[in-house]
Amino acid sequence: MKKRVNPMVDEAGSRLEHTLRAFEWSVRALAQEADVQASLFPGQVWIGDELVLEFDEHRSKLAEEGLSAHFAPAEVERIEALDRLFQEMTDANDLSLWQTEEALVSPSWNAVRRAARELLEEVGWPTSPPPQERAIYVVPNA
Repeated sequence: MKKRVNPMVDEAGSRLEHTLRAFEWSVRALAQEADVQASLFPGQVWIGDELVLEFDEHRSKLAEEGLSAHFAPAEVERIEALDRLFQEMTDANDLSLWQTEEALVSPSWNAVRRAARELLEEVGWPTSPPPQERAIYVVPNA
């Protein structure tokens, strides 16, 4: 007899798996050098802004159930440390940190890369660049 599977459980599990993969993608992107980060997005977007938006979107989804539901305490500490760096950058009220490619080599972004690498190591995720083909951007014709 074939076991029936509850589609709602499968759908929720699939959503969680997608969110975890997307969160991993964002952390791997944050850990890369500036030139690699720039290559992950089309030229018409603010790369720093996109990097943080990706991270925050998926961190927020995972935090709805509590980060500790998905990560060990040391991993949660690393996630929160990265999030604090973004808050400090936001509090600095310097739009250039988000809107220029040059800012990606600033001390603030170097600290982000270090924190992201520490998180990757803690979780056991690859430190290699994430795949480039995962995002689709619609941009106006130039």
